[in-house]
Amino acid sequence: MQGWSDYVKDKYDRKVGSGFHHYTMFKTRVAFKYALRYCHSHSEQLTADAGATDLLDTHNPNKFWKGILRETNGRSAKYATEVNDASGDTDVCMMYEK
Repeated sequence: MQGWSDYVKDKYDRKVGSGFHHYTMFKTRVAFKYALRYCHSHSEQLTADAGATDLLDTHNPNKFWKGILRETNGRSAKYATEVNDASGDTDVCMMYEK
């Protein structure tokens, strides 16, 4: 899940026992649920932010494209299938022949 490490993980790790710490456990559970709800409702924005961060990473230039491949599950096309009004390989090639 996008945003887990940034918003949810630290709240998930703070589980407290029982008895004396019940109030703390209750507050921790509420914070965890709010953080998880935030990640679910802002998943597209968190994914875009992670992609932008990967694009700016100069130490690992392939990290951005690996993230794109992971997000699209390998369904992305290598070449454009539509250019202006042309659709499909043949029509795009015919457009450039003119």
